[in-house]
Amino acid sequence: MLKLPQPPEVTSLGRLKPFCLTEAELDIVPAIRNPKGGVLGFSIVPGYRPYVITKAAKDPQFVWDNFIEKHYPYPERLTALGIDTPKDVKSKYPKMDFIKYNGSVFPFKDKAFDICWSNAVIEHVGGLDKQLFFLKEIKRVSKKAFITTPNKLFPVELHTRTPLLHYLPKSMFDGYLGLIGKKWATDAYMNLLSISDLKHLLKKADINNYTIARNRLCGLTLDFVILIG
Repeated sequence: MLKLPQPPEVTSLGRLKPFCLTEAELDIVPAIRNPKGGVLGFSIVPGYRPYVITKAAKDPQFVWDNFIEKHYPYPERLTALGIDTPKDVKSKYPKMDFIKYNGSVFPFKDKAFDICWSNAVIEHVGGLDKQLFFLKEIKRVSKKAFITTPNKLFPVELHTRTPLLHYLPKSMFDGYLGLIGKKWATDAYMNLLSISDLKHLLKKADINNYTIARNRLCGLTLDFVILIG
């Protein structure tokens, strides 16, 4: 692996801080406050790359999409993994590595990366069995991880802006989405998780060293931030 020069110290998270973490939440895991870090405060070993699982190939134009690609000051240390062929995004972030895979085993050696950044991806990889495998692969290839996912029990389903009906059995909710012209959000595209689902998956993946923070709206949990390692 190419040995890169050590980046200068980052004394403030500044624009790298994600909207879903407050200053108090950043204190949950000591490693997040390490000033030698560069990816949202996680400690980076010079010469290694943080691992990014991202929806970058689609590159939708929303302010929080591709957050790390837009703001991390050392893009040559980033590797994006996805099931889609990257198009315009490769020219937009030319210093990054983009790797397409078949959605199964991550094409990397054990502990190849210091950090896995997975922002709102796990709910899109398939059912519970595939989500479990996804977490196991994150654990295998990375030393630490930052994972976010929407809360299944928030009263509005965020992808489709549908209130309450996502509480129905998935087959019924998928049927409704098909009727209103949102079939793109059905089947394997979206499998939302509750806090109990997350804890169950983390336990089955043998991930024990983690913290779950909550991003709230009007007192209700909007999404979860899982900090591993």
